[in-house]
Amino acid sequence: GTVGLQDFGEVQAYNAATGAVIWKYHFNGGTSLKSGLGSIAVSPDGSTVFATGFTQVKGEGSTFFQAIVAFNATTGAPLWTDIRTVARNGGVASPVAVSPDSSTVYATWQDSNSTVAYNAATGQSLWTGSAGGTGVVPSSDGTTLFVTGISNTDGQAVIAAFNAATGALIWETPSNPFISVTLSPDGTTVFASGLQTRVHNGHRVLTVAYDATSGSQLWTSVTGTPHSDNVNGLAATGSAVIVSETVDNKTSTAPSWRTVALNPATGASVWTKNQFGPSSQAFASGLALSPDGSTAYVTGWVTSATSGYTTLTIGYNTATGATAWTARRSEE
Repeated sequence: GTVGLQDFGEVQAYNAATGAVIWKYHFNGGTSLKSGLGSIAVSPDGSTVFATGFTQVKGEGSTFFQAIVAFNATTGAPLWTDIRTVARNGGVASPVAVSPDSSTVYATWQDSNSTVAYNAATGQSLWTGSAGGTGVVPSSDGTTLFVTGISNTDGQAVIAAFNAATGALIWETPSNPFISVTLSPDGTTVFASGLQTRVHNGHRVLTVAYDATSGSQLWTSVTGTPHSDNVNGLAATGSAVIVSETVDNKTSTAPSWRTVALNPATGASVWTKNQFGPSSQAFASGLALSPDGSTAYVTGWVTSATSGYTTLTIGYNTATGATAWTARRSEE
């Protein structure tokens, strides 16, 4: 999907082999004035696409509301839409995930510090959890949902586990304001990553491991420089926890991206790779793993004085950090 172009949010489907556009949908719901979409998920059975973001509604002035839209993955036909509470923070950063059996979709809303479970086929709201906003991931057996964000009971940053069927809170642990959350392949450990609470010399990246059953903390790892700007993604294999970071290099004017691998049992650093622009800036924007976990794909963009913006994607071997391949595409 692509994020809002002027007055609408847009979702596109591409042929994976050729890159040809299969379908394209502009989201305005028929009632909205301006919309944007920022998070996307596909059901494991491949039938449905879900996108979250924001929308304005006629008669409500310039107010933005949270929105989730479901699409038929084959045709792009919209299936259902839910427009919720006021999007105080813009509404785009609302992560979304689907249950392993494709029956339920979960959206965690940064603006209301809550997580909502929907019937994936109808859009019916099933339950609303008492925390959320920045990350959401279901367990592989579909019984538990893990979220990061803010508790709407006391306003504190938390990581929480909910019963995926009922929304009942299983455990909740006060935490750093995490940006990303993921699970170990065996489902026993929850990993969360974000910027440390600011200290006098700036931010660093904090990654913490929790026992998935009890919420007890297992280890903490601090990476990056004191000038880390963002966590762009988090993923876990059986042998590595991969963190994608953007770093503002204060020794120059050029931000860079950094990819770090941690030992999932101890949090110790396994390898670190830095990516700089040809002569200027480099920003990462996403991280994904290959299905077998052997390769981590980091994508973003770089700039230079001569070539302008270039989209860059790098495949890293998750065990060694060796570059498997690099792809660049200049933007006109």
